[in-house]
Amino acid sequence: MNSTDADASSRSNGMNSLEPLETGIPARSAGLPRPSELMRWFDLTRREAQVARRLAVRRTNAEIAQEMHVSEHTVRHHTERILRKLQLSSRRDVYGVISAAQEANQTN
Repeated sequence: MNSTDADASSRSNGMNSLEPLETGIPARSAGLPRPSELMRWFDLTRREAQVARRLAVRRTNAEIAQEMHVSEHTVRHHTERILRKLQLSSRRDVYGVISAAQEANQTN
């Protein structure tokens, strides 16, 4: 595959070759808060904040593990801690809580 094919491939799968915040996070999530904001708002560790951003864009544990170069067990552990800290019972609710916090913090 030449560089032109690679560029076309990255555009077709929704990935921006210059990821705005983190490798593996699609450009469409650029509107999500930065990990440092998630750390401050929810008392998350940096890694938990990185996992939370990926949960918010509906990544699976396997996808998150591959992107972050960790085991699926580690992702499950981080996810459990994130859900506990955000007082959620479902990973599907992570995006809503993050979005609500972002809106609340933008109006302050």
